[in-house]
Amino acid sequence: MESFVPPNPAGIWGGQKLFPWEKRSQFLQLNYNFTTNSMELDPDVGGWNSFAYVQAYDTWFCVAQMRHISHTNASTWPEAFQPYQELEGVPQAISIDIQPVSNVTLEIAKFSPSGYRNIYGTFTYRPSVELEVKILNILQEEASPVKNMTGFLPGITIQPISYAAIEIMKKRGGNALGLADKANEGPLMIINTSWAWKDASDDERSYAAYYRFLEKAETTAKEMGVWHPYKYVNYAEATQDVWSGVGEENLRELRRMQRIVDPEGVFTKGGLASRYLKLNELPEGERERRRSGVGWNIGGRPMKDSECQ
Repeated sequence: MESFVPPNPAGIWGGQKLFPWEKRSQFLQLNYNFTTNSMELDPDVGGWNSFAYVQAYDTWFCVAQMRHISHTNASTWPEAFQPYQELEGVPQAISIDIQPVSNVTLEIAKFSPSGYRNIYGTFTYRPSVELEVKILNILQEEASPVKNMTGFLPGITIQPISYAAIEIMKKRGGNALGLADKANEGPLMIINTSWAWKDASDDERSYAAYYRFLEKAETTAKEMGVWHPYKYVNYAEATQDVWSGVGEENLRELRRMQRIVDPEGVFTKGGLASRYLKLNELPEGERERRRSGVGWNIGGRPMKDSECQ
């Protein structure tokens, strides 16, 4: 059996560049062009883009996180990312290198330091600069009244799913995500909304501001006709419905397989899997109870299904 040889044995090319907030319109357009064009031309690219408030500077920034699995020169930019190189960024806030995947994951982890109270959520939409402009306005609108909270770090990360990736999902029988069920599906954008703060005394107003933002942003996507029902489970918040987006047929099959492989409910009632979103639905009224702030543990993260059952 032949062993797998990675495209670049040295690791993955990575670039990070910080842009001032006044460049966000140009930055959003670059992201749109990358998602709808560059990702289709070069299957070796990937990445995500973040928008966040930095309390120490009392200002907002845009961040491009770029990855390429086959580019071997650590001092040059792959063609797909050259437009980001050309857009003026924050001085001394640019880095490119090639490193093993294990190092990349450690680098990403630095953006979520321990000791903070966090809440995350997600939804999916079709590429739209107009929507993203509105989302950023809503983010600032809801974050500004509570920006004096100790350790406050609000932001969103947008990660594209390319059309090519969705096409590959159709191979070998497909999968249960429901993304490849439509002939012309994709590309899509996954938004990861993140909200961090330090003190438990700020929980109530932090949750309230966060939920206002998330609900307004998702409602706006629906009103504009670019919303997609898929919700990426790894970014989902405990009260979100991650299962209806996979489609009724896929959901029925998932429930059928669950009954076959786990008839005793080991993975849905605690046991080996005590947290995370479960395939079984939340009890009546549970979603509303959690959003009221009752179903939250002392660590500041949302309690998962098994913890409230």
